[in-house]
Amino acid sequence: MLYIQADKGLALQAGFTLREHRTNEKKMILNEKEVMFKDSLADYETLVEKTAALSGTIHSNYEIKQIIQNEYE
Repeated sequence: MLYIQADKGLALQAGFTLREHRTNEKKMILNEKEVMFKDSLADYETLVEKTAALSGTIHSNYEIKQIIQNEYE
């Protein structure tokens, strides 16, 4: 499983909600499946394109755990 650390404002505009995701002041963490199947991102084909549309970065499970420890707690 991959995770996306997306710009919070862009993620909210795309229809993701605060209560279902871990957030900090500027970022929101999303998983690859919800990003790939989000109707509002249907104009983009790949995970890389969809992540770019959210001004995000793609991370492995290990990487996102480290990010959560350092930036979200």
